[in-house]
Amino acid sequence: MKLQGAGVICVFILFGSSGSQVSGSCVVSNTESQNVYWYRCYATNNYSMDIEAAPVDVSRVTLSKSRIPVLRDRSFSRLSSALEKLEISFSNIGKIEDNAFEGLSKLNTLEIKSCNLEMVKSAWVRGLTNLETVSFVDNKIRSVEPNFFSILPPLKVFDIALNELTCLSPKMLGNFKTEKFFFQLNPLTWECMYGLVKWVRENDVQESDFEKGNFDPSAEVLLVCEEKLLQHHEQLNGENMKKCMETTLNGLLPDKKYYTMEYFCGFLKKHPSPFVSCHRE
Repeated sequence: MKLQGAGVICVFILFGSSGSQVSGSCVVSNTESQNVYWYRCYATNNYSMDIEAAPVDVSRVTLSKSRIPVLRDRSFSRLSSALEKLEISFSNIGKIEDNAFEGLSKLNTLEIKSCNLEMVKSAWVRGLTNLETVSFVDNKIRSVEPNFFSILPPLKVFDIALNELTCLSPKMLGNFKTEKFFFQLNPLTWECMYGLVKWVRENDVQESDFEKGNFDPSAEVLLVCEEKLLQHHEQLNGENMKKCMETTLNGLLPDKKYYTMEYFCGFLKKHPSPFVSCHRE
């Protein structure tokens, strides 16, 4: 099946219907752009069958709430002539084979969200030179292959928030370029967070978790500790950073169970905070 011209209506194929060519519920629909179509499948048990039923020149594919334990090599190669956006979510993916996205030279958005990935491999993005957005939000990722970021083209968005990473080192990130970079809700070490603050600011990242104010602890406290450690000629390592962070954060609130904002503003005069200032008469 090939999509031609405008006026294509939505086609809905119910799961389990007689003579069905798909294993889930799939629909072809319009998008906001003329002659750009979206193929969506829900609750599939055999994603390969569903992809075989898609129009070969569809621009966007979404698979959601499906059973896809392994994403196989060249899974989407028949759609390579036009596929620009691939989004898979809540689909139990635990493994992606090295060449799963092979041939998708027009792909600009790759999102694998809320699945069971434990690592990110460099081979997945090799040859995907038009990528602009990459997201692995809400998986179980503990590691990223060292040369992954060196293979990626410059991006608009990279999002690896809500995973199990303890670090994304500046050395690994290297000269990687992205306009937006999100990584909150990973159990990053203090030392790693400090390294990320510096990397973000030195590489012209326009928006990140630090700038959004969503990160805990904030960039402000990390930088306060940087200054304190340097003033005392202490090493900027994980142990010293952790000690400084804990001490600094514990000193941002009064040691009282009950206090008013008036009392708090008086407290700030001796214990200034990077988060708040009082403007009280």
